[in-house]
Amino acid sequence: TAAGRLRLVAHDADGRTGDDESDEDLLICTGGDCPCGGAERIKKARCRLTAGPTKLTVVLVGGRPGDAFEVTVSDGQHASGVVDELGKGKAKFTGVPIQGGTVTGEWGCGASDTAGFTCP
Repeated sequence: TAAGRLRLVAHDADGRTGDDESDEDLLICTGGDCPCGGAERIKKARCRLTAGPTKLTVVLVGGRPGDAFEVTVSDGQHASGVVDELGKGKAKFTGVPIQGGTVTGEWGCGASDTAGFTCP
């Protein structure tokens, strides 16, 4: 969706509006049109060895709720999702390289972060 503007006007107890100097504009935006908040990061990239293929879980934090994200593993696998109401996102992968690698998280607002992982 496109960013929009909302004008807020304060009213006192008598119903009078404040003067132009006290009125404020508030920018409202949603989805990929929002600027990044600066807190977007990969919190965890944890690999587990199992009886089957290796499993990698990547946790993203600091995103804006409702923003899209995509996580890419250095072996080419990728997964996407939407940031939840707590600002978190999670991606799971199977069959990642046993020697480890890197993951890159990209948010719809344009932020990105990279982290390494190793499989024990």
